[in-house]
Amino acid sequence: IYEVFDSGLIGEGALHLVTMARTRQLKPDAILLPMGATVYAQPIEMRVKDVAGFNLEQTNRYRWRTDYEGIELEHCRDQWQPLADPVEVFSFDFYDVQSNIAPLERAFSFEMNKKGVFNAVIFWFDLQLDEETSLSTSPHAEKGHTWQQAVQWMQETKVDEGLELDMIAKHDTYSITFEMDPHNTQQMVGLSTGVPKCDPIWFSTYKRLDALNSEITRAVVQNPFEYRRFAEVAVALGARPGDFAQEAGPAAEFCTKMMG
Repeated sequence: IYEVFDSGLIGEGALHLVTMARTRQLKPDAILLPMGATVYAQPIEMRVKDVAGFNLEQTNRYRWRTDYEGIELEHCRDQWQPLADPVEVFSFDFYDVQSNIAPLERAFSFEMNKKGVFNAVIFWFDLQLDEETSLSTSPHAEKGHTWQQAVQWMQETKVDEGLELDMIAKHDTYSITFEMDPHNTQQMVGLSTGVPKCDPIWFSTYKRLDALNSEITRAVVQNPFEYRRFAEVAVALGARPGDFAQEAGPAAEFCTKMMG
């Protein structure tokens, strides 16, 4: 029996932890609870408008990012609208450890049933506890006190009813992400609400650091000795940022994230 999930299902290393338990600690006939999970995704419009009397709609163009955050969407139902029906994107059988620790990429499409501005993908999961019992984190049902839904902000795109938007869902065994299919590029130029203003050099650096962060996360999840080594570095950095020529704020934030 285990609870090692975040709002995006696998962000706390669930797939690797279950794999390690299955291969090193449990008997072959051990029963896993939960036994599996299914992930669903849906495009939405969720834009900032007026804040304290100021119109901040233009800031929505800069909100996109490549990772996700957790939001209790059922508690702010008046602030977002779905633009298409949910689509199943991943299904995990926790007994199938070999498949689960292999990164996966899947192409799929959203068929828009409403006109609007697509600027986020929300996703959630149904956790299959056993053959008869499941637990859902869907924002369209009364889920109770369980996980938040995961929200990944996308570059804004104007969509019309009937538009079929090709997407790619990826997981690298510890995080799920979404992107528009590159083949959409020419089509999306005419639908963009504006070119996001970001320094291309900054974005290139961000991508390199994001890849490095992925390697570090994968290493510490898979190897407890690597985690201990990084944890020791994080504590030293947080306690003595001056020794590493770092500012106290970012050093403390890094330490908190690593120890969390």
